[in-house]
Amino acid sequence: MNDTATTTNSTFNPQASGEIGQLQARVASLESELGAARTALGESDRARRVQSALIQHHAFDLDTAQVLVERLIAGQDPPRIEEAVRELRRKKPYLFRAGAATPSMGAHPTAEPPDNLSTLAGHAARTGDRRSVMGYLRARRNH
Repeated sequence: MNDTATTTNSTFNPQASGEIGQLQARVASLESELGAARTALGESDRARRVQSALIQHHAFDLDTAQVLVERLIAGQDPPRIEEAVRELRRKKPYLFRAGAATPSMGAHPTAEPPDNLSTLAGHAARTGDRRSVMGYLRARRNH
């Protein structure tokens, strides 16, 4: 055992020691880059999952909604994305597409719908009201 120690000490090369130091520095640099890449990949995956959840919930403006969801899930480990999207939809429903029962434009929701397309067209032509025209166009599209 003592012979091995003296053999390694007698073959010690200062140039090899410098190369070992350079290699150790390179390994440390690569480990740092790997850590940064893993972090970026995790952030990218989270952003993809947030966008997917927002699309499933019919968000109009993905960028704005994504920023708001990211704020809600900041510091959560693991992030509760679905819960955050539901909360955002509850707090800010105008960022999401409304259900079919909620008209976005057109006749007043409590108004009685006319019985046919010609009545709608006549009313829209007579009044020139944007809501009447949109109601006619929607009825024509759905008919």
